[in-house]
Amino acid sequence: MLKTLGVIEELIWVKTNQLQQIIRTGRTGHWLNHSKEHCLVGIKGNPEINRNMDTDVVVAEVRETSRKPDEMYALLERSPGTRKLELFARMHNTHAGWISLGNQLNGVQLVDEGLRARYKAAYPDVKVHPSSPPRTSAMDIDSTPAQTSSSAYVEME
Repeated sequence: MLKTLGVIEELIWVKTNQLQQIIRTGRTGHWLNHSKEHCLVGIKGNPEINRNMDTDVVVAEVRETSRKPDEMYALLERSPGTRKLELFARMHNTHAGWISLGNQLNGVQLVDEGLRARYKAAYPDVKVHPSSPPRTSAMDIDSTPAQTSSSAYVEME
């Protein structure tokens, strides 16, 4: 899928513990401990904005399972006017303005007004809620109000 976009970049997340030491034990992997994760970035077209202004390595602490570092999102957000898609997302990884796909999401979050209108036109019998879906765990609560204040979610049955 990413090859069709033309350019593929890669971000590396070097995982550290609370003492800022690289994690070397207790990780997954058959032969080696995985102390890093790769984030593939597909680029369509030839964007000139913010080119070559960021690094491709993020060093950050490991948090909850599957929670990516905030620095990774901030780096990608510095490309204004672009669309962003996150695969394998969880509720605590959703962000306003992003399309997030994952089998552990509760319903469908529709933040963009145009997308919400097209969805309601295609599925008129599905109820669209004005706020974020209920969280299932205290670990999943996101304390950033900007990410949940304008979102809507669709109740799927």
